[in-house]
Amino acid sequence: MGEQTRAYAEKFERLNREIIDLVQGLSDEQWRQVCPGEHWSVGVAAHHIAVSHAGIAGWVAQVAGQQPVTTTHDEVNAINERHAQGEAGYTKEATLALLEKNGAKAAQVVRSLDDEQLNNAALFTPAGEGKYRKCRTVIEYVLIGHPAEHLQSIRQALGLESSASPQV
Repeated sequence: MGEQTRAYAEKFERLNREIIDLVQGLSDEQWRQVCPGEHWSVGVAAHHIAVSHAGIAGWVAQVAGQQPVTTTHDEVNAINERHAQGEAGYTKEATLALLEKNGAKAAQVVRSLDDEQLNNAALFTPAGEGKYRKCRTVIEYVLIGHPAEHLQSIRQALGLESSASPQV
């Protein structure tokens, strides 16, 4: 583990802790509020974050190892749509457990890298056909940026902030 990978892991962990702390305090009514960006309930958005940590951590490891990530943007959208349809089964308790478990695994993936691997690049089709991304970019904009965007939407649904970015 290098200094940069440690910093990324800690940034991710702070963000995940912020999400966990928010979810823990939600009432049943707040859990059902609709997020403006996704048109999902807060519960679905929180569960989506928790589930996504594992898959995105896998992408980070693949790019760090210069292995292509071939999941297309359309496939990601289809997965997200199927996930949103499972809304009734997503409890706050299960979501919190997944945030803890998958968040710890994702942070460990980042910690397992050395700083040199952050500059490794690989085909990354979630960003578009033929697109390549560096490992650091996947960490910054997908592993950290993705949940940060959903957290902002959750906050908006709850009336906790208007358009400010989450502090991570």
